[in-house]
Amino acid sequence: EVIGITKEFKTPSTLIKLDIKDLDIVIEELTILNHLPCHIWHDLGLQLGLYQPTLEGIYEDNNGDFKKCFRQCMSAWLRGKDKVREKGGPSWSSLATALDKEGKHHIASYIRDKYCDPSLLGGHDIEEVIEEFNPDTKIKPGKIEKWLKEGKVVLKVTRINMHGAPGAGKTCSQHLLLNEPPPENDNSTPIACPAVQATRISID
Repeated sequence: EVIGITKEFKTPSTLIKLDIKDLDIVIEELTILNHLPCHIWHDLGLQLGLYQPTLEGIYEDNNGDFKKCFRQCMSAWLRGKDKVREKGGPSWSSLATALDKEGKHHIASYIRDKYCDPSLLGGHDIEEVIEEFNPDTKIKPGKIEKWLKEGKVVLKVTRINMHGAPGAGKTCSQHLLLNEPPPENDNSTPIACPAVQATRISID
């Protein structure tokens, strides 16, 4: 049994990936509001997924100026350079994780409290959650982020398991959920009379 469900929603900040347009907000949150010292830019860049040669290039381009290096480091992160995608991509969640690893736990907690909803994913990335529920799922890198950023997800239910005692109306319920006509045989327990069909399925 297959059913297509289209759900539009406001994507929570924990799932939204950042990009270069968010550079000013990231800089403000870290250095202005939370007084993160710019001199840790190199170690933070490594935790975020930037390669050592990239960081050395940043240092040379800016003559070792900590403030300029920090800005260019965060810019490279927001552009997804090197193995940033493998570290979860540019997001508030991955930034908080990197800050934790650098011992800046108070700033990491601030970021999570302000921008992330821990009740949604339990601190895990969306790919990790999907893999936990279905290890055989093969999804190209960045595809989920693209879906979520567009604000629409099309869900395709490929299986519905109905459980219940005989005579509970499992077959009719399944037909109802799938917008199928009522079963034609006389062995199914009716659940609605006259038979009706679902016209909309909402997911909250």
